[in-house]
Amino acid sequence: MTSAAHTDPSRRNPDELQDDIAETRARISRNVDDLAYKLSPEGIGHEVKGTLADTQELTFGAIEGLGDKFLERTHGWSGQTREFAKRYSVPVTLVGLGLTWLLMRSSRR
Repeated sequence: MTSAAHTDPSRRNPDELQDDIAETRARISRNVDDLAYKLSPEGIGHEVKGTLADTQELTFGAIEGLGDKFLERTHGWSGQTREFAKRYSVPVTLVGLGLTWLLMRSSRR
């Protein structure tokens, strides 16, 4: 098709116009279906689940990095400090999560 045919519908074949209308209707129908899914409880749940998974991945990555940095910096400290961090890894992780959450929250403001 030429660009003139797109700008002047009177020059187009009626079959071409009907085909274009059918394609447009199909595209609109797909868009409406996509929107309906995104706004449905299932779609919203899927979106929230994906967001939580992304957040969890980022958070655990940050915590892992903090743990590595902590162990690197405490290498010169006594063995008791390293042993404490290993023995109480869950509380140390929770503190890291809390600090990460506070830092992320304060950076949004």
